[in-house]
Amino acid sequence: MNELVPVSKIDFGAIDGKIEARDPNFESMFYDNDNYYSQLANDQTTYIIYGRKGTGKTLLLQYFLKKQSKENDTFTKLIPPEDFIEVKLNYLNHGKLSDEETKIFWKFFILMKLSSIVLEHEKGILNAKKLSHLREVDVELQFQLKSFIEESTSQVRSQLSLNPNLSAGLSDTVKSVYQPSKYFEVLKSLENKLFDVLKKSSKTYYIAFDDLDDLNMKGESDPSHEDNLKALAKLMISLVKALEHINDNLYEIGSKSRILTTLRQDVVDEMQNLDGNINKPLSGRSIGLSWMSPVLTKNPQKSSLGKLVLHKIKGSVTAYKQFDDTKLFKMIFPSNKHGRPFDFIVKRSFGRPRDIIQFLTTFQSTFGNEHCIRTSELSQVQGKYSTWFYNELKNEVNILENATSINDTLLLIKKYKHTGFMIADLEKFLKTNSDEFKKINDLREDIKSLYKLGVLSNNDKQGSDYKEQSNFTVEYAYRDGLTSANFDNFFKIHIAIRDYLSI
Repeated sequence: MNELVPVSKIDFGAIDGKIEARDPNFESMFYDNDNYYSQLANDQTTYIIYGRKGTGKTLLLQYFLKKQSKENDTFTKLIPPEDFIEVKLNYLNHGKLSDEETKIFWKFFILMKLSSIVLEHEKGILNAKKLSHLREVDVELQFQLKSFIEESTSQVRSQLSLNPNLSAGLSDTVKSVYQPSKYFEVLKSLENKLFDVLKKSSKTYYIAFDDLDDLNMKGESDPSHEDNLKALAKLMISLVKALEHINDNLYEIGSKSRILTTLRQDVVDEMQNLDGNINKPLSGRSIGLSWMSPVLTKNPQKSSLGKLVLHKIKGSVTAYKQFDDTKLFKMIFPSNKHGRPFDFIVKRSFGRPRDIIQFLTTFQSTFGNEHCIRTSELSQVQGKYSTWFYNELKNEVNILENATSINDTLLLIKKYKHTGFMIADLEKFLKTNSDEFKKINDLREDIKSLYKLGVLSNNDKQGSDYKEQSNFTVEYAYRDGLTSANFDNFFKIHIAIRDYLSI
């Protein structure tokens, strides 16, 4: 046991990918699960990274950009969502766009960002004339876009002013009236001039988008008051189509440059619901991050999550590098009569790195002087972790159309005071307490959403004490790839939030 050092010496990383990427040791501490980085680096047709919140999309993208920026004649730029908002407000403050117009605006935004970085780094004599043309077209495009939008807005307002009933609803009804014009001609000219430069260039450029789910799209909703998720999905459909167009053209001219983006799994699911044609770029040109493994329970040190944690441990403590994975795992996570510590952590997660890292750092903050991680101490900090986990869950819930109803359903489950239920029993309980939960619109729809999020599992047996039995079939959407709840089966509440709900 003298071989062990305090767990406070282990750097498990940060749950915020942007913060972790700032660490001086970020690259050496990064764990490349399933060779995701190799695929992203070597396959030019891959430009989308998607996965559930907390699966490491930002980390993978940041690692890719940092590695590529060290290559000769390679330049990278990460575009924050605020840039899109700023440009959109600057040019499109008059109202909403149709889906086709949004795709065109994405093309403009991407080409504008790409031309900016190209103009910054292309200084060769060979391209001097082409660069001059590109700079002129870039400025002209921005001028034409702004002028055309102002003209279109003025025309629409004039028409509406003739009818007071129409003008009263101006803020909700104003649409741009784009027609083929000089604006489109200049946009095409910018694309042609930009690709002329890139065709002759020996340099490679990577433009990347991240955290686009932070965009609040409620102001983009149509008169049907669609939810933020649907509005965001529509915006991302337009983005992906613009990416497909630009990346295909970059590939055709022989440029290794690429435009990349991250997407959240729930947004991707909604995109596929809205547009069947979007599946091609989403499935054929993307990396879907997943960390669940069939060996996670029996041989956690061989699972992706186990290897991630071991990589962090060995990267933090030089003395631990001499041990093989199995021995080191048993040293840090010793099993005893109270159970297996790593299994304890995983069961209180959605199988995401963010959950595991948060639980481990929560343990460190209280038991940093301990030399190993035991179940008995983990159980003492699970209440604090449960609060964090619940707040993370709320972030995923709040993007949904029925968010208010779901939050009330969670309070209903809390008041119910059981770790599981049959739907008929919960419906009966709601009926008895209907005055207290008036915001619940459709209990079954809320249960479907909570099941899809992984908050609830489906069990094929109930058990009088509401505890899991070894012969139960327990299905979680995030673990088993299922998306439809079975209302004939028993529902159990994920153990990670039971402490927070006091059940």
